[in-house]
Amino acid sequence: MGTLLRYLLPPLFLAWVGAGIASEAAGAANNSASQPNIVLIMADDLGWGDVGYHGSEISTPAIDGLAEAGVKLERFYTYPTCTQTRGALMSGQRMRTVGLLEPMPPWSDAGLPLDIATLADGLRAAGYATWKVGKWHLGDHYLVQFPNQRGFDHFYGFLSGEVNYETHVFASALDWQRNGETLEEAGYATHLLTDEAVRLLANHNGDKPYYLDLSYNAPHTPLQAPASALADYQHIEDKNRRRFAAMVSEMDRGIAKVLSAVRARPDADRTLILFVSDNGGMARFGGSNVPLKGGKINHYEGGIRVPAIATWPGQLEPGQTNEFISVHDLFPTLLGLAGVAVEHSAVTPGVNVWAALADGVALERQEPLVFALMMPGRPGSPATYSASIIRDGWKLIETSAYRRKAPQEQRYAPPRRELFNVIEDPQEKHDLIDRETDRAAELADLLAAIPRGQPIGFKPPPPDWKMGVMPGAEPDNSPPTRTSLVEAAREREQAAQ
Repeated sequence: MGTLLRYLLPPLFLAWVGAGIASEAAGAANNSASQPNIVLIMADDLGWGDVGYHGSEISTPAIDGLAEAGVKLERFYTYPTCTQTRGALMSGQRMRTVGLLEPMPPWSDAGLPLDIATLADGLRAAGYATWKVGKWHLGDHYLVQFPNQRGFDHFYGFLSGEVNYETHVFASALDWQRNGETLEEAGYATHLLTDEAVRLLANHNGDKPYYLDLSYNAPHTPLQAPASALADYQHIEDKNRRRFAAMVSEMDRGIAKVLSAVRARPDADRTLILFVSDNGGMARFGGSNVPLKGGKINHYEGGIRVPAIATWPGQLEPGQTNEFISVHDLFPTLLGLAGVAVEHSAVTPGVNVWAALADGVALERQEPLVFALMMPGRPGSPATYSASIIRDGWKLIETSAYRRKAPQEQRYAPPRRELFNVIEDPQEKHDLIDRETDRAAELADLLAAIPRGQPIGFKPPPPDWKMGVMPGAEPDNSPPTRTSLVEAAREREQAAQ
């Protein structure tokens, strides 16, 4: 069924997103000159305070150049962790409703559900060449979960949440491939991903527009950087911050090479470039979200408000927008630019923000911004479920214990709530939950009305996993005990047949 589904996804996509899309997509495919190329560059765990244009001590001239030439999205919101942001980007849907709630650990067989058409599916149906380079993190247990089966013509990179930057090993398996073929390839991951992106750009003949999704694993753990990059930050005393800074700068150098490759193409003037982080930084592993509160894994501004930029010379005037924009909005916006209309609904809550970016038109939202996360606890202990809802500058955060084996109506404990006005109090110093009781109740009711899907693929962590201690601060340099994640997936699918 899974393999058959992949052949049905483009028609499913056309039927799902609304009437009239088939003719629009077909027309767009025949009029590629009107469709922009799209380059989406995603950093991993890059915090608000980790880019030069936000005052960081880290040197990021390429990213800063994008900010100077384009529109800085100063209120761009994501999920608190990797998988959920990537799932929302690819599907346009709320992960709260889909049920893809965990940052996928090595013991999970979850993934973005196969009956959801992806952004890549839609762009490919509209006539685009679709390339994925870098981190996937939306399913690695089965071949049908891989990017090549989810709308991408070309995939080079890794499937899991992190890899050793030098050995490309994750969870005792080699996790590095090109289009389903495992590669034993020497080189620093950031350099290899950059080289692949540059090669794709240089070799594309321009017969169709392209979508390049370049998802660096930097500066996610393990904290590994070339000696040459570390030499620039010897003045930073904190070891993790020093390595983190070097990783960011090395990624920035890679971005500069990719931008040069884009500008060298004859179609450079019709290329939209987006840069965004998948979530906030983690202070214990070198990230900084200053002056925002919190970081990765929580719903404070430091966890879900991230650096983001949209650049398209001649189409976007330099400046910034303070409109509240969400990762969910990229789905209808990018498909809209490709000539594919996406119906705004509770299923696809994002809005096309292009007019706001290009013409300064105020956004009109029917649906609030909603984010959710499930973090597993120690074996035998409940997981922690958290969610946030943002409307008109007010943010409500709910946190509760979740017991999977309890009866359905008893799985979620009564939540603890916090309320902030993130416009007047961007550092979230003042919890107004007891003062603004009516507003808090209104937001809580809105959140409760949004379907909460059953967590999919949830499995308890292994017994030796320690709550609150994320793996990867130090690289695992042990040789893989399994050939590759690709071979493991093949074995599982053969066993299931």
